[in-house]
Amino acid sequence: MTSRGSIVRALLPFALAAALAACGNGSPKYSGDAPTPDQAYGQCAFCHLDVAGPMTAAHGHGGLDVKCESCHADQEPGYAECGHRAIPSCLSCHAQVTHHDPAVATLRQCTICHDPHGSPNLLLVRAELPLSNPDNQVEACSEGDAEACTRGSICAGSSVSCGVPTATGGCAAPIRFDNLKGRADGSFASATRPGTGLCEVCHTTTAYYRADGRGAPHFTEACYSCHTHERGFVARGGGNATMQPGSNCLSCHVQGGSAGDVPFTAAGTVFGSPTATPDQGVDGVDVILSDSTGKTVSLVTNSVGNFYTQEPLSFPIRARLRRGASEQVMPIPISNGGCASCHAIPPAGGAPGRLWIAP
Repeated sequence: MTSRGSIVRALLPFALAAALAACGNGSPKYSGDAPTPDQAYGQCAFCHLDVAGPMTAAHGHGGLDVKCESCHADQEPGYAECGHRAIPSCLSCHAQVTHHDPAVATLRQCTICHDPHGSPNLLLVRAELPLSNPDNQVEACSEGDAEACTRGSICAGSSVSCGVPTATGGCAAPIRFDNLKGRADGSFASATRPGTGLCEVCHTTTAYYRADGRGAPHFTEACYSCHTHERGFVARGGGNATMQPGSNCLSCHVQGGSAGDVPFTAAGTVFGSPTATPDQGVDGVDVILSDSTGKTVSLVTNSVGNFYTQEPLSFPIRARLRRGASEQVMPIPISNGGCASCHAIPPAGGAPGRLWIAP
C-alpha cells in the first residue's frame, strides 16, 4: 500500500518545477531568462526603446520593480506629451544632499552623477561623469576634438528629448564603479590608475586622491566612512569626541596610526537600529566591557553615540549594551576593540549591521 507521504514526496519535484515555470520570463530574480524591455516596462518601451533597452540591461532604477509610471504619471494609450505630465524631483523620494552640482535646486540636480534610467555601475552612478571647471560648470567640447578635454576624459554627448537635455554634454570621465572597497580598481580611488576613480576624477583642489594622480597619502578605506552622502561628502568631525560616528575609530586611534597620539583600546558608536545612518547615534547608552582577566570598564555614549576608552584591556573581551530596560549582549567574545570593523554598513564578520540597541 502506498502511503500519503510517499505520494507527496513523489509529486514534490513536479510541483516545484511547475511553480518555478510559473515565475516565467518576467521574474528573472527567480527563474527563466531576463525579460525583454517591453516585458519589463510595457508600452513605454515601444517608443522609448533607446531608454528601456539599457535600463533593462542595467537592472533599472533600484530594480525592475520600479516602473516608468513611478516617475512619469501619464500612461494613457495613444496619448503622448513631453514629460508625460509628471517628472518629480529626485528629492521626492531621496532626501539627500547633493555635492558640487552645477544644477543645484533643479529637477535634475542628482543626475549630474546618477543616471535615473539605470547604469552598469553601482548606485546608478553614470558611466560618463561630467567634469566641472573651477567655476563649477561643465566644460564645453566638440565631439572628435581630442584637445578639448584633458586628464584622459572624453567628450560626452547630450541627448535631447522635447527640446530638454536628458544627459549633460561636455567633458566627462569614463567611470567604472563596481565595488565599495575604497582604494581599489573600480572603486572610489583607483589602485593601479591613480586619478581615474569615482571620487578622484573631480578632485582638482584637494590634497588627497587628486585627478592628476597625485596627492598626499590618505586612508584607503571606503570614502563614505568619513565623507557621507547626506553631508554632501564634507568630512565628519574634526578631532573631537563627536567626530565620525559609525567609523572604525581604531583605524586611526592606534599606535602608528594617524591619531596614534590618542590610542584607544576599544571604541565605537551605538545606534537605534542596525541600518541607521551615521547621524542617528544614540546618547546615554551604557557600554560594559569585560576582559579576559575579569576587569570591567563601563562607558556611556555621548551626544552622537560615540564611546571610547584608553583603559588597558586583555583580549578577548565581552560587551554589553544597556538602554533603560533594554539590554543587548554580544553573543561571542571579541578580539578587536574597533567595533565598526564589523558593525558597519556594509557589515563584516557576520555582524547584523550597526552596533545597536532598541529603546
